[in-house]
Amino acid sequence: VVGGMGNEDYNQFIESIKYKHYFQDQILEFNISRLDGFDYWNGPNGDASPFGGSGKQTYTRHQKNTLDLFYTLDLNKSFILLLGMDYKLLSMDIDNNYIADWRYMKSAKTGFAGKSGGDSHFIGAFGDLNMKFLDDTFITSIGGRIDYWIGNNYYNSNWSGLPTKGNKKFAFSPKLSFNYNLFQTTLFKASIGQAFRVPTLSQMFSQH
Repeated sequence: VVGGMGNEDYNQFIESIKYKHYFQDQILEFNISRLDGFDYWNGPNGDASPFGGSGKQTYTRHQKNTLDLFYTLDLNKSFILLLGMDYKLLSMDIDNNYIADWRYMKSAKTGFAGKSGGDSHFIGAFGDLNMKFLDDTFITSIGGRIDYWIGNNYYNSNWSGLPTKGNKKFAFSPKLSFNYNLFQTTLFKASIGQAFRVPTLSQMFSQH
């Protein structure tokens, strides 16, 4: 049995545009980005050896599109308000094939091993109020975030019962934090909050 071995060829392309505008007491910022990834992974079958043998190749294509908006307002010297929203679209397609020799990326395919994929939409909005007291000795912030997730177009050739639509989740995540400068070199910090996270497409569909 061959363990801990495999070959990978990964390429990634990132495009991004960022803009920030400063007003008298406000800042407006937006970011637009796109990531495209192409990954080939060859792994040996159980009857292979370090010197060759049959294996399986997984080809993964994934894409991530992101839009972020941020608005910062200085209400006064002690209160700063941050508002924002973001949108993410993630997609992934995975093809699996058996190959003659796991050592070579262009090895001949000997059989079909399945395919899977889907896409996810993330919509979020958040706000945070930062407050400073006692000549900035005591700083606290209170905030919250709303997330809405939709999973669409799921498919898996090895699982006919996979739900293809209707996967959605709404969540609210609050957060409260405190910072207290006891001395010049001593800072006490405390925070409590809640976070929302769904499985990534890679966690749901990757097979290696």
